[in-house]
Amino acid sequence: MKLKILIISYYFPPLGLSGVQRVAKFVKYLCDEGFDITVIAPEKVAYFAYDDSLEKELIEKNVKIIRVKGNEPHSFLSNKNPIKMPSEFWRKLFNRLSQTFFLPDNKKSWSKKAYYEAQKILSKEQFDIIFSSAPPFSMFSYVAKLGKEFNLPVALDYRDLFYQNQFSFYPTPFHRLYIKFYEKKYLKNVERIFVINRQIKEFLLTTYPFLDFNKIYILPHGYDPEDFEKVNLQKKIKNLLDNDDKIIVTYCGIFYEFITPKYFLKAYKKLLDTKPEIAGKIHLRFVGHLNKTNINIIKTLKLFDKVEIVEYVEHNKAIEYLLESDVLWLMVGKSKNSHTISTSKLYEYIASRKPIIGCVVDGAAKQALKEYGCSIIVDPYDIDAIQKVFEKILLMTKKKLFPQPNENFIQSCDRKKLTSQLAIELRKLVFKNLA
Repeated sequence: MKLKILIISYYFPPLGLSGVQRVAKFVKYLCDEGFDITVIAPEKVAYFAYDDSLEKELIEKNVKIIRVKGNEPHSFLSNKNPIKMPSEFWRKLFNRLSQTFFLPDNKKSWSKKAYYEAQKILSKEQFDIIFSSAPPFSMFSYVAKLGKEFNLPVALDYRDLFYQNQFSFYPTPFHRLYIKFYEKKYLKNVERIFVINRQIKEFLLTTYPFLDFNKIYILPHGYDPEDFEKVNLQKKIKNLLDNDDKIIVTYCGIFYEFITPKYFLKAYKKLLDTKPEIAGKIHLRFVGHLNKTNINIIKTLKLFDKVEIVEYVEHNKAIEYLLESDVLWLMVGKSKNSHTISTSKLYEYIASRKPIIGCVVDGAAKQALKEYGCSIIVDPYDIDAIQKVFEKILLMTKKKLFPQPNENFIQSCDRKKLTSQLAIELRKLVFKNLA
């Protein structure tokens, strides 16, 4: 039985960066699971990166994508090229101002327009289920409302926490109570909640005791095996160092607030000053946007000739950089509820089957790294300990002492398999609604 699903998502190709991956890959593989898919997404808005390759995948699947223009801040710059990543000072300031004056978030304008567009679509066509992924969370209340209006089951997907999110800022008690009440209200009116890890599930159950344990389904991030199959290893990106004696340590992604390269770079600088013969065999590579704040850290430490900076590249190119690296690096620092973070890039790191240095706090990311097996985990702020890790990876790489990755765990992160699980749960909701 072919089911019709309406998917509403703000972060969707051609927007780039990691926030679009989950929904884009779900859409891709739900097509293979026999779903007839219509997606409501924004028109091209100002953003830090775009990725046409991800959009092309969905066009090839004949996915129907309806574009809606809102009045959110980024929409006013929609004709511009990718906007430059601001310094950390300005990024945090804009974020604080946004959370002060836009409730529940600054995408509410778009969410409202998407809601009106969904009303039109649902009035003309018969759908079986509605699915939405957040952030932004302003869409969730409208999606719950659509479910009531059209008697359709609703499934919500949490890529992060909403209330008490690691980046949340509540300038007054009113702001905090408003967000909690807002979330509580829509959670009472949905049939199924998907979350990326157990930590988010536990937080929701503790915060909202009315939620049924079985109503929340853990569906972690993953990797698309086809992305790795497409990489032609005979056409690797040329190693700029041209020196097989170098160990390439790569970070892929962006930095913000408590996810920072500062301590990692300080540890490398300390190694360079005390044991230059060892540091000289390690090359650091950052793939993705580095804002002015992080560029200044590199300048201050005088590491520009030791660090390779690769600006944002499309997803398939990022995969190539992962596969040509010797070791990968992940950082999750200490912040409010940072134990609930398990970034999507971690699972692509895992799919590369490369050794991973995990500068992470206790929580979901650390748990995943332990299950993966081929990782070294260290306190994200312990400069001395990180320096020792540099020395250790040099020895372990040269002598091939890294443990073998847990292949069963890697296979469990396959987005095809994860989407099959999603499809099963969505069908259950549809049939329950028809009963």
